[in-house]
Amino acid sequence: MSPYNCSNSNGDLVRVLPIQTLGELIFDHRIDPQLFAPGAITLGKDQGWEQAVERHKEKCKQQARENMDLRPNEVVQEERKIERRNREYFQQTQPDNWNLYSVNANSKGALSPGLELAGQRLHPSHRERGSKRNKFDCRGTRVRLYLPPLSYEGAMDRLGIYGFTANRETYEPLHAWEFVVAHPVVPLWVEESALKALAATSAGQLAVGLNGINSAGQKSRPDRLRPMLAQLAKDGRPMTVRFDHGESSCKAAERLSNQLHKAGAKAGWFCWTGGDLPEKTDDYLAEQFRRRYRGQEPLREPIPGKKWEDLRVVGKSKLPHYSRLVGEWPTTTIDREFAAKDIAKAMVESRVIALVGATGTGKTTASVAAVELMERVSGSKSVVIGLYHRKSLVHKGAAEFGVRDMSALPGTADREGCNSTRDGLFCCCESIKKPDMEKTLLAMSYDLEENPRGTILFLDEISQSAFHLLVGGTDGMPKIRRDAVNAIERLVSNPCVTVITAESGMGDIELAWLQSLSGVKPEVIKSTFTRESVLYVGAPSKANIDHLQSLASEILQSGKKVWLSMGEATAVERFCKAFENEYKVLAITSANSSDDEVAEFMSDTETVGPKYDLVAYSPSVVSGISLAGTEVGLAACVQQFAMGPEDALQALGRARRMAKAL
Repeated sequence: MSPYNCSNSNGDLVRVLPIQTLGELIFDHRIDPQLFAPGAITLGKDQGWEQAVERHKEKCKQQARENMDLRPNEVVQEERKIERRNREYFQQTQPDNWNLYSVNANSKGALSPGLELAGQRLHPSHRERGSKRNKFDCRGTRVRLYLPPLSYEGAMDRLGIYGFTANRETYEPLHAWEFVVAHPVVPLWVEESALKALAATSAGQLAVGLNGINSAGQKSRPDRLRPMLAQLAKDGRPMTVRFDHGESSCKAAERLSNQLHKAGAKAGWFCWTGGDLPEKTDDYLAEQFRRRYRGQEPLREPIPGKKWEDLRVVGKSKLPHYSRLVGEWPTTTIDREFAAKDIAKAMVESRVIALVGATGTGKTTASVAAVELMERVSGSKSVVIGLYHRKSLVHKGAAEFGVRDMSALPGTADREGCNSTRDGLFCCCESIKKPDMEKTLLAMSYDLEENPRGTILFLDEISQSAFHLLVGGTDGMPKIRRDAVNAIERLVSNPCVTVITAESGMGDIELAWLQSLSGVKPEVIKSTFTRESVLYVGAPSKANIDHLQSLASEILQSGKKVWLSMGEATAVERFCKAFENEYKVLAITSANSSDDEVAEFMSDTETVGPKYDLVAYSPSVVSGISLAGTEVGLAACVQQFAMGPEDALQALGRARRMAKAL
């Protein structure tokens, strides 16, 4: 029976390895050869290593055949080179290299008899300084998670206390791991290599081994655990990830611990501290063993007062969620939607108020209500001016606050202020300055400076507006950029102007800018409220978009409504074309954002929105509008082109009540 396919393990490594190798295992790595089955470690050019090199050769040849840059004759030449390189590589294998074998588990995590080569360890005596050759060569391996092949004595020693029993004559290493999988009470350690897993198991901690700190995930989906590892993590199994010293190791260990926790394990992690101590599991254990053997003082514990085998950071990451707000700002935190009273209370402390909350927390609604509350108290109408980063959003803002819409068509009632209920205007960045004598935000900034009076400046999505003002915008923006920036800064600096700014991802940069201009510290109101919904996620592939179109058709046929955002205007138009003949469709892109139909929809979404079966919009609309009174059957977003994650979530949240989110 070939060692690489050893199944019956009535014995251990002591019987099959030379004295020199046994000494290296014990003194250099603290690996107890009596705990592991014959065939767990072999030497040199054995059959398993030869077959692994052959698999690697075939993989390289297949890649050459699939290389479209190579002509047929060049493919043949490349295949010959690969044959020659691999033949020479195998022949140069040193006889004292270690071949490490694992209990066999397939790609789906199913265990099977026999052992499988995990890789070959290059003996230290053959390592050259500066060589790019890996110390552990895993070419051609099919092992995704190293499972140490325990001898009968090793299995009884490590698993007997948990109830494991076996017949010595018929025992196989497979039996031990079948028991481990079936009994989540057995704790496991996760080491970053096969060699360290053998050392940890020798020290009394049954361990599995990865092939590097970032190899616990599947090849195409690193966020998903490999099937065998996910299977071991089920049902609350105690698991500890233990990696070498280093910042990258700590991050990887913590990340893997969190993944194991989600998979069902009671997971923790630990990384070696370094300093005057060895930085690896096997190095630490071997040095402790050598010191005891020589009668020397043992190594100190990595953390005083705690035994090394008990060291672990328990549970999920203690780090807070990412936030652009890290500075110390006066902050009121609420767990509900924003209300007018929140803003009114903040106005007592400062004339700069920042509303920080996710889509659907009512930032704009509360701001409108706060203005109305101020007017009832003062007995007079307020002046309200506002800025959006896109003109398609101006219609809604102007309608809600009852002021001029400077993005409406010239000469219309909305543009002239005929429908206004208070003095003021809303505009986009490009409309801050106009070439004619029309009333503009720039003109109002000068007027309020010369004739001070109480005014509200509403800055929604301030970070995006700032981007358009400073570096972005349309082709016309560079011509007015200086005047536009000066107008906003003049308004914020005016002590008679109360600034209300709103955004889900407000950061220190925006608040510091407002503070430096206004001379007062902004009052932050932060809402932790979120609307619960089931969110389905997939890649923006053609197949998924086709599936989305089919799903939208089913939703529309059932009489429910669909709201959809896509990252490209052409994609919106293609998607909607299939439904235009049967349903009432509104497609909003930058090309039609100033049309009367779109302006009506934007100015009164709650009333006009339900008239449409399908509403689809490009990134020209990612914030500012909302439909809360009517539930839609499907709200979806296809994140394409330069559409960022925050824009995608904003676009998805335009429909506040949704049966499905995709």
